[in-house]
Amino acid sequence: MSVKVAILAMVIGAVPAAPRSGGTTARIARVWNGQVSSARADEYERYLYDNGIKALRRTRGNLGAQMFRRAAGERAYFVVISYWPSEESIRAWAG
Repeated sequence: MSVKVAILAMVIGAVPAAPRSGGTTARIARVWNGQVSSARADEYERYLYDNGIKALRRTRGNLGAQMFRRAAGERAYFVVISYWPSEESIRAWAG
């Protein structure tokens, strides 16, 4: 499977905390971007969910993860956003 990958950004800012906490707290959103041919988009989405989203959600320190998909002609574009409490927690996961 040919996949083009680019890291878009690491964004630090105030985002709403979990509803039960009643406040905001600094978080880091790590954004990952990839694309595949439209013909392989369903296969890649399953792969990305099984090997990316599930793994992120099991990782100590991870505050959540989301995956987005957009079809455009012959390509399918994916964005994965994972949320972390600190840069150190990202480094522990990503190395």
